[in-house]
Amino acid sequence: MQKIQENLILVVDDVPTNIKILFHILTQQGFSLCIAESGEMALEKVKEVLPELILLDVVMPGINGFETCRCLKANSKTRDIPVIFMTASSQLEDKVRGLQLGAVDYITKPLEAEEVLARINVHLKLRRMQLKLVQEEKMSSLGQLVAGVAHEINNPVSFIYGNLPHAQKYITELLTLIHLYEVNTPHTIPEVAAYARSIDLDFLKQDLPQLLNSMEVGTFRIQEIVRSLRLFSRLDVADCKVVD
Repeated sequence: MQKIQENLILVVDDVPTNIKILFHILTQQGFSLCIAESGEMALEKVKEVLPELILLDVVMPGINGFETCRCLKANSKTRDIPVIFMTASSQLEDKVRGLQLGAVDYITKPLEAEEVLARINVHLKLRRMQLKLVQEEKMSSLGQLVAGVAHEINNPVSFIYGNLPHAQKYITELLTLIHLYEVNTPHTIPEVAAYARSIDLDFLKQDLPQLLNSMEVGTFRIQEIVRSLRLFSRLDVADCKVVD
């Protein structure tokens, strides 16, 4: 996915003198320039690189600045890039039309360094602030989502973890009962003996306590993950409570 190139300005103008003036003004302020001498060329340029701002002449051969702007705003990759029109026209209708197409401002020709830099810096600052707010909103939403996930995981895991000691106690008592039965019943009922062999009772007696211990370790690990999620979401770290 293409990324916006910070401090890169796409200049779209068919007049070499204007390009030279803008090159001199902008490069002295640390900006990089990408040049397009027509609207068609500009639309091809943005397929290769995404500038942080576009200076767009209105009157050009081929598709004019208005049509170029319309195409830029119709493209999901370029529609949020600020476009500033450059024009010698003082007609209000032209300015309104450009703004309606999605441009953020106008620079009047002949180009003056102070005006060019002032308008560019204002709109770059606004755009960067907007991107920062969007990013903060995304992080806030992500934090809320993570907090919700942590909460949903915590409840059932706390229930399991809280009841594992009871399960271990019950299993120990059942295994003790089986042992007493085996010791005190020399003649086992054939059906019981056959079933004990079919389920491999000796293996179950050895494996079941280990299985419960593994479950305890697993639930403890999940609790640690929940704590990490809560830290990420900037919530207070709360211990999982034992549930009876």
